[in-house]
Amino acid sequence: MPNVAAFTAPRDLHHGDEAICRHGEVTPPREDRPARATDASKLTFPLQLVIIIVSGVVATVGAFWVATSTLRSDVRDILTRMELASRSESDRMKLQDERIADQKAALDEEKRQRQLMRYDFEAQIKELKELFAKERR
Repeated sequence: MPNVAAFTAPRDLHHGDEAICRHGEVTPPREDRPARATDASKLTFPLQLVIIIVSGVVATVGAFWVATSTLRSDVRDILTRMELASRSESDRMKLQDERIADQKAALDEEKRQRQLMRYDFEAQIKELKELFAKERR
């Protein structure tokens, strides 16, 4: 029976022919043997292969979950920082508005004080003029 090295010419195969490989030896196709279809219900897998496949899938899913959970944590941290920055900016704007309102109130009070001082000053000047006018007579 020929081995794999002796049977390597795929151009010798005709369409529809198939070669059978078992334990490293290749059986060449025969014209009298029909091509057989593989029935999936008759496939068997060794337990070790099943364990390797299942553990590979579980490891992949676990790695994906760890990566996305770290990403979710980072996104939560970023959102929290953005919210705090927004709240801080809002508080800063409120404080600035209060300071502006206080300064406007102080400026209005200063204007009223000056107006009162001017009325006082005008009243004193009027009294002095009346006194000088009485003294001249």
